[in-house]
Amino acid sequence: MRIFVTLEIAAGALFALAVFKPLRPAAAAVQYPAGWNLISGPEGSHVSGASGPIYSLQPGDAAYEAFPPHPALKRGWGYWAYFPNGGSLNDAAGATAYAVTLEAGKYVMLGDPSATGDATVSGADQVLTYSPAGGYQSGSVIPAGQGAFVLGTGTVSLSAPAPPAASATPTPTATPAPALMLPAAATSPAGLASLGLQRTDLIVPGDYIALDDQDVTYPPIASTVATYAHFWLYLAVGDNLSAKAIFFRETLASFSTPHADLSAFVNSVLTASGSAGAASLPAPQIGDEARLYEVGPSGGHTGYEDHLFFRRRAVTVEVDYEQDPGPITSTAYLFKLAGLIDARLTAAGVQSTP
Repeated sequence: MRIFVTLEIAAGALFALAVFKPLRPAAAAVQYPAGWNLISGPEGSHVSGASGPIYSLQPGDAAYEAFPPHPALKRGWGYWAYFPNGGSLNDAAGATAYAVTLEAGKYVMLGDPSATGDATVSGADQVLTYSPAGGYQSGSVIPAGQGAFVLGTGTVSLSAPAPPAASATPTPTATPAPALMLPAAATSPAGLASLGLQRTDLIVPGDYIALDDQDVTYPPIASTVATYAHFWLYLAVGDNLSAKAIFFRETLASFSTPHADLSAFVNSVLTASGSAGAASLPAPQIGDEARLYEVGPSGGHTGYEDHLFFRRRAVTVEVDYEQDPGPITSTAYLFKLAGLIDARLTAAGVQSTP
């Protein structure tokens, strides 16, 4: 029996504010490529070319705050903005410093308070900038006119060189959706491993022994933030790999999109595991949506595979087992394992889709 688990997950943040010394205006030199961008600007700045609302998440918010595409930006805030054909920042008079108090374990959207100099972040545990071409990047500096997801505890400060001059003028339009908040555990392979199956979750009859246990690689899926894959092999005592072998495997991946595409995920996993012709079966209610597939014996292979997929917001999970013929044949066991993972996702802060 083999059990496959795959989680994807997408990223998010929050943040609060504080104020420092005002300065001169800055020049409108910041340009944004087409697509979603994390933006920021001096107090009172505007963006041109944005389509739909822009979004920010502040400390205490349960969900993103939505603003018109051309509001006066707030100093130190980071925003998601979508530019169909690219755009620019029309910056106003700004400041070179900003400070805020963060709550432990919660990402915050912060932004460079300057439009002309990169801001150095102090006191943070993690700073994630983003670009449409390169995705998320970890560092300690936020480029001029850009925002970032920041994780930390206590006071976090940003400082940038004084801007020389500024400009003005906005212009934007319509509505898509920003990338989703992710708990810290969903942003690294080690964190995803803690949300997936553990050896103590896997219960097999006493005449089976654990033969192998190791990490494996998995084909990449678009928009992933982090991935993790693992498998376990149990073998009947006195047997060899040709009979009564039970395989468990899991793969976890976090995603940068608000709601993971379960169909694309299903196709990717079934294709990678050689089970593209799997038959669809009624699935239990797990997470926001779930699907179940079964693959029967084929060729010289005598075992069965069951694949259970479910999605909780931007996290997708695939649990699959293969047994040659072994004692665990009930999908109820598969549902139990998926339920353990779903409970860990919920406890880690992966909320259900509103």
